[in-house]
Amino acid sequence: TLQHSACSRSALAWVAPLNRPARRKTRCRTGFRLEGTEPETRSALWLRLKGDTAVVCGLVWPRASMLLCVFIFLTLCPGNAALLLGSPGPIGRQQAGPRHSTVIMNAHKHHAGHAEELSIGDSMELGWEKLRGKPLRRSLALWRFFTVGAFKTVRANRTDTPELTALTAQWVKDGLLRLGPTMIKLGQVFSSRTDLLHPAYIDALQSLTDDVPVVSSRIVREIIEAELGRPVDEVFDAFEDKPLAGASLGQVHRARLKNSSMPVAIKIQRRSLQALFDTDFKNLRLLARMLDGWEALQRRRQGRTGDVSRNWLEYTDDAADLLYKETDYENEANNVEKFAASLPAELNVLVPTVFRNATTSRVLTMQFVPSTKLTRADKLSELGLDRAKLRRQVIDLFLTQLLETRVLHCDPHPGNLCVATDGSGRLVLYDFGMIDDIPVEAQAGMRKLALALFGGSAKPSDAELEEAGTSLVNALEMMGFLSAKADRAAVQKVG
Repeated sequence: TLQHSACSRSALAWVAPLNRPARRKTRCRTGFRLEGTEPETRSALWLRLKGDTAVVCGLVWPRASMLLCVFIFLTLCPGNAALLLGSPGPIGRQQAGPRHSTVIMNAHKHHAGHAEELSIGDSMELGWEKLRGKPLRRSLALWRFFTVGAFKTVRANRTDTPELTALTAQWVKDGLLRLGPTMIKLGQVFSSRTDLLHPAYIDALQSLTDDVPVVSSRIVREIIEAELGRPVDEVFDAFEDKPLAGASLGQVHRARLKNSSMPVAIKIQRRSLQALFDTDFKNLRLLARMLDGWEALQRRRQGRTGDVSRNWLEYTDDAADLLYKETDYENEANNVEKFAASLPAELNVLVPTVFRNATTSRVLTMQFVPSTKLTRADKLSELGLDRAKLRRQVIDLFLTQLLETRVLHCDPHPGNLCVATDGSGRLVLYDFGMIDDIPVEAQAGMRKLALALFGGSAKPSDAELEEAGTSLVNALEMMGFLSAKADRAAVQKVG
C-alpha cells in the first residue's frame, strides 16, 4: 500500500489508464496491486496474457520477454511464487526449532470430515507432491533457489561475518529440504567436502545425512503392504512405528520378521521419486551446460589451450545414472551381497545381511546392527574405542577397495560409515545404492601412483626422483586424471 503523498500520486497516475473497479472473476490475469489510501484513487497493475504477447501496464510485450520478467519477479521477491503460480504447498512457514529451522506446524489435511495435523515429513512430502507432474513450477522453484542461493552465498563470502555465513548455510539446508530428494542427496554429497565448503555449510549439511524429516507410520505401512502384498502384521512379528532415521530417498524402521528373533531394519522408499528426478535432472543438465560454457569462455579469454579440464555435463549424467539406480532396492540388495563377498575377512568390517523374502524394488529388509557414527567423538569415548585404531581401519578399508577388490562404495558419508556399539570395534557400512567397479587400468594406475609416492629409499638420488616423477605422470594418465595432450614435463616437475 502506497502512502498518500505526491510520490504515490505520481505512481498511481502512471497506471491511471488501468483504473477500474476490481472484479471477482477475471480470466488469464494475475499480478500485484498498488492501492492508494482513498477509494477513488485505487488502481491495479495487472499482467494479462493475450496469445503470443503479454500486456503489462498497458504495454504489449513479447511472450518471451514476459517469461523473463516473471522469472526475475520470482527471483527478487521470494513471496511471489504463490501469487503467480499458486501456493506450492504448506512449505515455508519459518519457526525456530531444535531440529529444523523451517517447519510446518500448521499444515492440515481433511480426512473423514476432520482436520488432522500433519507431521513435518508429511507436510514436506505434500509440498513435493504439488510440484510432481508440473515441470514449469518445479523448474521455477529450482532456478529461484539457484539464483537466490548464489547471491546469498557470494554476499556472505564478501562480508565474511560468522553470523551471516551461518544464517546462509541454514537457509541453503532448508532450501534443499523444501526442494526434495534430489537436492537433499546433493547436499549429502557436499556435506563431506571440507576442501570446498566453509565449516558452517558442512555443519548445516551434515544434518541431511541422518536427520531428514520422516513421513507418518500410516503412509509407511501403506507402502509396505502395497509392495509385499500382505498386511504388515503377517510379515513381521513386531514393527516400530517410530523410524530410526530419515534419508533422502526413504526412511528406516526397526522390526522383527515372523518366526525369527533377529531384529531387522526396513528401508522404505518415498513416493513418486522418478517424476521429481526427471524434472530436476533436466534443470541440472542445463546448469551443467551453463557451467561448461562459462569455463570455456574463461579459457578463451585467458588464451589457454588443450582439452577441457572438467565436464560438468558428464558429471551430471553420471550422478543421474547412479541416482536412478539407487531407487531400485532390489539392485541395492545385489550390491550388498556383491560388496560383502568382495571384502577379505581380516578387515573386520560388517555388512548387514539382506532378507530377500521381505525385499522389493521399494522396500529393503536388512539385518539390524546397533552402531554409532564415527563423527560422534563423545559416543566413541563412552564406548572406550581407540580412535587412532578406527582411523587405520577406515584407511585400510578404502585402500582395499581401491587397490585390491576394485568394488567401491560410492556414498561413504558419515551416516553410512559407522562403528558397532557391541564393543567389537567393527566398522559397519550402510546404503549400497551406489557402488562401482573400478576399471583394471585405473586400478593399475593407482598402484603405480602409490609406489611412485611411497616407494624408493629414504634419501633418493636425483635419478630415483626423476624415475619416480615419470612413473607418477604415467600413473595419472592410466587413472584418467591426466589428458594425453597435457604438458607432462610440467606435471613431472610438480610431482
